[in-house]
Amino acid sequence: MAIFPWLTPDLLVIGLIFAGTTIAVLENWKLSLLALLAEFLLCGWLLGRLGHPDVAILVFAIGGIVGLILYMTIHWVEQNIATPATLPRASMPVSLFRLLAVSLVGLGLYTVGTNSGLLLSAYIAGQVFAWLGAIGTIAMVTRRHPFRLGLGMLTFLLGFITFFLTLEDSLLVAGTLGGIMVLVVLTISYLSIASDLVAKGPA
Repeated sequence: MAIFPWLTPDLLVIGLIFAGTTIAVLENWKLSLLALLAEFLLCGWLLGRLGHPDVAILVFAIGGIVGLILYMTIHWVEQNIATPATLPRASMPVSLFRLLAVSLVGLGLYTVGTNSGLLLSAYIAGQVFAWLGAIGTIAMVTRRHPFRLGLGMLTFLLGFITFFLTLEDSLLVAGTLGGIMVLVVLTISYLSIASDLVAKGPA
């Protein structure tokens, strides 16, 4: 991962901050999906910079599979289930609450990281897990639609997987965790379609 030597772990974390904030706060599904793909890319790149290039490539591949499944799901929903209930938008107070929650979490993690030196060490993956885990939790508890809730769950899982693979970089372990994530995204896809079919009602 020496293609862009200036892309330091600190810059990767900054990118993850913006991507996670997009998923937690915004309602546009296209931007949220792009942010999720960016998280996979940045986490994979981070693993490569920390000395796990084989695992990083596998994370890139898993991200591509997850993104493709989610895109096909929401595209099918928009084409076949034209209903106002599809992917409902949050009110302004809810969006402001999410932004406040994200800001407080970010401030807390920055303070802890600065005092402990985590942001400057190889254990930066622990900060990534803490950030993506917190962002994923915020996204899950403040949403009801399976698609958007699923984006939060995938963000949480990606943070955990990134942290775990810095400790155990076996391709077998990485493949197993990737398989679990694919099963999760297939479940999210099914529940998203089923939820919107129920909301639409009988034809």
